[in-house]
Amino acid sequence: KMNKGDVYLIEGAAEYKNDLTGSLIESDQPIAVFSGHRRTTIPEGFRNVDGGPSRDHLVEELPPVSAWGDSALVVPFATSMRPDLVRIVCAEDSTEIKLNGTSVGSFPAGGFYEITSLAGVTAVHASKPILVGQYMHTSYGGLSRTPQAYGDPALALVYPVEQFDRKYTIVSIVDPVSFTGNFVNIVTDADSIATMQIDGTPMLTSEFTKIPGTTYAYAQHRLPQGTHNITGGAPFGVTIYALGPVDSYAYTGGSLLRTIT
Repeated sequence: KMNKGDVYLIEGAAEYKNDLTGSLIESDQPIAVFSGHRRTTIPEGFRNVDGGPSRDHLVEELPPVSAWGDSALVVPFATSMRPDLVRIVCAEDSTEIKLNGTSVGSFPAGGFYEITSLAGVTAVHASKPILVGQYMHTSYGGLSRTPQAYGDPALALVYPVEQFDRKYTIVSIVDPVSFTGNFVNIVTDADSIATMQIDGTPMLTSEFTKIPGTTYAYAQHRLPQGTHNITGGAPFGVTIYALGPVDSYAYTGGSLLRTIT
């Protein structure tokens, strides 16, 4: 039993394979849950050209299962040196997961499917509620060798389209030394591309590419560092991220947190 303002920490054993993914957390009162990793390589054990690992901190506040949907549109992180990793966690037993229309299997409650090498924009659909996390790959480059290190592990949740909003105020961290590549991924209804604006300036329609098999389109837009306002005529989703010499971050611009499930 806990009181208002109390914090309870659960930590996996300090050894390989200490993954807590799929753990069920329940409470009789409202709580906030944060999940992540102190300092990780992605994928586990990966080494860069110098033979050493590139590690980073991961953390996200988790939405309640009631806000999970049955789909997600995953857009790769731009200019990352290696493919992203994606995890799809299931809330209920006998959850079938499909990637771009092809089934990859049925999974139990708390089970997850992992895309170890994201090949491109991917439409995820499931028969029951899922939570999707997108991870940036460990840097391949080295500190003293070519190619130079660029990027680092990062994590952002990918929300279903039902949680999209029509406007966001976002921050691209101002640090030109640590972050040399600054981006926002935008997913919007293809019919609303012409309404998309950043800081009051219309986006170029040529920036957007339709996602096959869906009514949506995406853009990977390079951002100046600082605060920005993004608006659209229809609900859309945004993921903000940056990469630099052995550094990175990523986060979802926002969610309506509607009750779906």
